[in-house]
Amino acid sequence: MACSKPDDKIRETNTRVLYAATLLNFTSQVVLMQATPMVVSRSMKGDSVATVAVLGRLSSLAALVEFVLNPVFANLSDAYGRKVFLLLAPASTIVMRGAVARFPGVTTVGAGRIVTGALVPAFFTASAAALSDMYASSSPQDLVAVQGNLQMLMGGSFIISGLLAGKLAARNIRLPFLVSVALGAISLGVVLKGFRETLGKEDRRQASLRGANPLGFLRLFQGSTALARTSMLQGLSQFPVVLQDVDAAFGAKHRGWGPEDNGRFVAGAGVLSTVTGRCTGQIVACLGGRSHAVLAHISSSVSYLLSVFSTSSESAWLAVLVGALGQTRAVAVSVLGARLGQAEQMGRGEHAGAVANMNAVVKTVAPLIYSRLFAIADGLPYSASAAIMLWCAAVAASVDKRHWSGD
Repeated sequence: MACSKPDDKIRETNTRVLYAATLLNFTSQVVLMQATPMVVSRSMKGDSVATVAVLGRLSSLAALVEFVLNPVFANLSDAYGRKVFLLLAPASTIVMRGAVARFPGVTTVGAGRIVTGALVPAFFTASAAALSDMYASSSPQDLVAVQGNLQMLMGGSFIISGLLAGKLAARNIRLPFLVSVALGAISLGVVLKGFRETLGKEDRRQASLRGANPLGFLRLFQGSTALARTSMLQGLSQFPVVLQDVDAAFGAKHRGWGPEDNGRFVAGAGVLSTVTGRCTGQIVACLGGRSHAVLAHISSSVSYLLSVFSTSSESAWLAVLVGALGQTRAVAVSVLGARLGQAEQMGRGEHAGAVANMNAVVKTVAPLIYSRLFAIADGLPYSASAAIMLWCAAVAASVDKRHWSGD
């Protein structure tokens, strides 16, 4: 549904608020990348296979809860607006990460991962819908540029967290969780004070849970061929996202990396993500959406293949460098998916929720698959990711070029 054309000043302010909130929320999660595996590893007496298995089950359970709740949040955001759902993630971070800081252990870590894992996606779903509200009447390139800036900020959060997370965790396991709480509190205040609702009352749908079917994402595959293929691409691209637990265990086993080594590695990856994210708008404008998507997924595929053999620091850095373009693989694809969803008469919140729910299915099964592959051979998760990314490149190439250009 089209929302009223937003006032330029309000749109600019809201976009800046979403930039800040995205940076704060994302950093509040990735600052725990070293601490969470450390807490679980201590309980598993240093057994890397058992640690990956436990973290995989927790991630899958969180994704399952997200799968059930996300369509409810998405439907309600089309009825009550976006702002309230932008507040769920930081609120849950404050409560759940605070509990871990007070009582660090597998129980509190598990509860925190399940609750925040279910509610943090509500922020990104509402944010995507809000951006679609604000840029509905703009050129697709405008939204690509905004998405590129968001990618840059996420890269920035990896830099910040990479430099701090390992040192904080090595000094005191509670410190990263306290930092996460503080970031959540700041994000909550930023959204409460600075964000203006983007969904006008005339564009709101009647509140109903009848459409909040967890399997409603199947509608993505029942419309046009272009939407089905784009949705498939969005879903498959999510598989490697859950590799972070494998990365920590792989680095510790083959490179002898500790928290600070992993932190520096994450920060370096964040620098590349920041640079490529900042340039995404120009890259997409130069190459075109389809060419960018194809090349970005090939970049990711080669990077994951190199990761199989990254048993030294030098080879690990090479894999990250090769995959720099791949870190932006979702940008043009997500803009295309939103546009095709609107062409199928899907509400912006409904479409964002359907994509998030599809991704929740992936995040439910992927950790279980990857932990099983890791138990067989610790390089298998990377090999599987390389194959998936190569398939994604083929799917992107199969979507007609006129859809990418918006013609």
